[in-house]
Amino acid sequence: MQNRWLTRGLDPDLTSARAANYLRSWRREMLKLAEAGGVVHPALITGDMVEILLGHRASTPLWLQVGYDSPDWGLPSTAQVEQLRSIMAAAPQGGSAEPSATARR
Repeated sequence: MQNRWLTRGLDPDLTSARAANYLRSWRREMLKLAEAGGVVHPALITGDMVEILLGHRASTPLWLQVGYDSPDWGLPSTAQVEQLRSIMAAAPQGGSAEPSATARR
């Protein structure tokens, strides 16, 4: 049996809109991250492009921290990379992700 008090707060329409907003924001941030790393798509970020901070003065590359065999482990094939580049060629460059509506200026 469902707890009526808890189910009062469930609003599928509101929840779906919030989930869609979250995914749009996440996509925008991933595109900004890729652009900051100098690649056209987040799938092309290598394990040595990200440093994991270990305290205040030490860091390690992502690929070592998670136990990958190499920095390029899990990257798309050459054909997939070319396909990504052709898809993303039509996308605007340099600030391509729109600022969020709630961003402070």
